Amino acid sequence: MQEIKASNASPAKSSGLNVKTYYVEGSNAYQPEEYDRIKRERHREKMRVDARTKKNRSRARALNAKAVASLTVALVVVCLSLGSYIYVSAEVSSKQDKIAALESSLMDIQEENNAKEDEIELSTDLTKIKQRAIDDLDMQYPKSGQIIYYNVDSDDYMEQYEDIP
Repeated sequence: MQEIKASNASPAKSSGLNVKTYYVEGSNAYQPEEYDRIKRERHREKMRVDARTKKNRSRARALNAKAVASLTVALVVVCLSLGSYIYVSAEVSSKQDKIAALESSLMDIQEENNAKEDEIELSTDLTKIKQRAIDDLDMQYPKSGQIIYYNVDSDDYMEQYEDIP
């Protein structure tokens, strides 16, 4: 803002009597009273804007505090969920590894069992067993009078009242 002093008198007479002061702002020139009024209005407007700005800032801070708190809670929940997911995934992976090891061990034991069964079947000769029973243990075939046959009715059990002869 510039201050300009203008006078109606000639330069020789300008002793400061008829001097008018104008304030220039951009392309506008104001008289001092009007300038003071405009200045006061601008100051009031600035104060209103400052008050609104302060009020909005305090609301924004309150909202920001609430937002930060809710985001913090959400972050904690997400982190806990992620941690539990990782823990459960590790447990599942560990259990799958144990299952695979046990299945492998089961397969080995089944192969070993089948090999032992084959060995037993090959080592068992029925003619040798028969010969040993007759020669060494004095066993004999039953005679026709010693064999008793029983007929079982449709019942699926039988009651025995005395010893079989």
